[in-house]
Amino acid sequence: TGMGPDLLKRQTAPHVHNVGFTPDRRFLYAVDLGADKIVMYNYKDGVLKENTDYTVNVVPGSGPRHLIFSQDERYGYLINEIANKIMVFKYNEGRMSLVQAIHCVPRHFKGFNAAAAIHLTKSGEHLLISNRGHNSIALYRVNKENGKISLLYMVHTGKEPRDFNIIDDKYVIVGAQEDNKLQVLTFDEENEKLLMTDSELEIPAPVCVCVED
Repeated sequence: TGMGPDLLKRQTAPHVHNVGFTPDRRFLYAVDLGADKIVMYNYKDGVLKENTDYTVNVVPGSGPRHLIFSQDERYGYLINEIANKIMVFKYNEGRMSLVQAIHCVPRHFKGFNAAAAIHLTKSGEHLLISNRGHNSIALYRVNKENGKISLLYMVHTGKEPRDFNIIDDKYVIVGAQEDNKLQVLTFDEENEKLLMTDSELEIPAPVCVCVED
C-alpha cells in the first residue's frame, strides 16, 4: 500500500523494484519505489508477514530502487531513482539508520536523470552506480569504518546504462539499453582507474547483467 509525490507518475501506486534478505536473514526486504519505503517482512514456514516496526520510510519523492549490503553486514546502500541520491544506512539487528545521502549526478547537470544500478566491489572498498540520462558510471570510495562514501569521478557510457556488473574487480560490463549494446570497462581498483574500452557487443535492449560465481 502507499504512494508518493512524484509528478512523473512513477509513484501513483506501490511499485516493488527489488527484494532480498537482510544479511542476518531476519527479514525479507522489499524496496518499494512507488511508496518510498523499504518494507520489512518476517519470513517463516513459507509465509511473509510485514513487520511495520522495522519498515523504513524513505524521504518522500526519493523513489528507492535497489538496496545492497556491505560484506561485513554493517551498512546498507540504497540507490534512489527519482531523487538521484545514494543513501547509506547503518544496519544493526534489523534496524536501519541513515548516516549519509549523496548525489549521483553533478550539481551542474540540468538534464533528466534516473539512477539505476548499484554494486560494491568484492573488496568492499569501492561502490559503483549507473546513471540513465547523464549516461555514466560513477565510482565512489568507501570508508569501511563508518560506511560513508565519497565520489571519485564518473565515466560516460552509452545511452541508458540500466544495469552493469563487476567481473573479478577487474572489469565492468555495462548494458546500454537504448544503444543496444554491452560495453566493457577495465577497472584497476588499487589505483582507482576505471576506463572505457573499445570492446562492445551488440545486443537488443540489455536491461540486466548477471555474473555467475
